[in-house]
Amino acid sequence: MEGIIEANKDNYYPALRRTQQTIRKEKQNWEYWLVFFLKTMAKQKDKLAAKVKEEQALRSFLPPFRARYWSLPRPATKSRSRK
Repeated sequence: MEGIIEANKDNYYPALRRTQQTIRKEKQNWEYWLVFFLKTMAKQKDKLAAKVKEEQALRSFLPPFRARYWSLPRPATKSRSRK
């Protein structure tokens, strides 16, 4: 999700600033930040759905024994950071 936020920082900072300006007021306004965050989550979901679809397509070309291997649980790994 960090990559999506980075790619949309022209929207991130204004949303954050607008919300921060209301934090210490009697009536706080989280709308700007929440809208940004929810849109970011939707983009992340779409990105992951495309990745799953791509992997499913690749698996359909595997021989049966390889398909069974890929369906076995694997230990969790740290995600690679992108710089």
